[in-house]
Amino acid sequence: MVAQQQHDRGGGGRPGGPGRAQGEGGVAMAELYLIAGHGDGDPGACANGYAEADLVRRLCERVKALGGGAVCYLDPSKDWYRTGGISTYPFPSGAQVLECHLDSAGSSARGGHVIVKAGGGTDSCDESLAAAVAAMFPGRAQRIVYRDDLANVNRAAARNISYRLCEFCFISNAEDAAKFVGDIDAAARMVLGAFGIEASREEAGEWRQGEDGRWWYRHAGGSYTSGGWELIGGRWYLFDASGWMLTGWQKVGGKWYCMADSGAMMADTWVPVSNGRWSWLTSDGSAAMGGWHEVRGRWAYFDEDGYAAVNTCVNVAGHWFAIGSDCYMVEGAVPLDDSGAMVL
Repeated sequence: MVAQQQHDRGGGGRPGGPGRAQGEGGVAMAELYLIAGHGDGDPGACANGYAEADLVRRLCERVKALGGGAVCYLDPSKDWYRTGGISTYPFPSGAQVLECHLDSAGSSARGGHVIVKAGGGTDSCDESLAAAVAAMFPGRAQRIVYRDDLANVNRAAARNISYRLCEFCFISNAEDAAKFVGDIDAAARMVLGAFGIEASREEAGEWRQGEDGRWWYRHAGGSYTSGGWELIGGRWYLFDASGWMLTGWQKVGGKWYCMADSGAMMADTWVPVSNGRWSWLTSDGSAAMGGWHEVRGRWAYFDEDGYAAVNTCVNVAGHWFAIGSDCYMVEGAVPLDDSGAMVL
């Protein structure tokens, strides 16, 4: 979802056109620069248990993995709208730039579209991407939308950069969101195809079990991941220094993650911990820790170890808040029983 508003009507026309090298079907052959929308504390639109910033980063990771050296994935830790990085980044001549977003509206709205600078026209990459997005995520009447009130659109136009912003689908539509998550590799290949970049043919690895029952993942070339994360089949797995898959609670970079018995990282869910205590795993898989966190549209309070407050009252900045048995803050008047005690 785009939250960029800039009423600057300057900036010149749309670059591109017949002067650029063309691939089969007229698709421009050019290096692709990817920008993941939002980030750096801004989750973007949130719906159906997902955060926009997280999902578009998943997509960009796959585009980069499949596109190899033809794709440059710009620093995903930055918010490229807030920092204005497009105005200063040293894009080479002929570079194609794509900023990735998801849309949000009512739950029935669906479909994707491409946004370009008003008055600048389109090129073959815009047309190819818009057609592919509309085929994968139908529902929008306009495949290409022309705007002059978006900051990064205007910044790119001011530098004569071949840029477009794509709202792939509606995160607020359950069907769109599920398809985006489930078919993220197909979406990544769709993006590469629109820019005339051939996706690599990744040879599948295989899971192997050791004599002690532990698992490791062998890549097609015989190597294996050790001491870190790997995305396998659309799910994240964590491996120890010797390459064994980890399960259960794991602390990485000061954050806690919970790996299912299958080894897959859990996310966007409540997890029972012990003695009736619960933890919430956020969209990036890390446990919510230290203070208030919004969970599925409601508020929950967590201590520094990631345990959610439950059936109690917490004092925050001198104010008392009641927390119910479902771990959520009680809104409105707190009911009392016959003895006058609060019913949480």
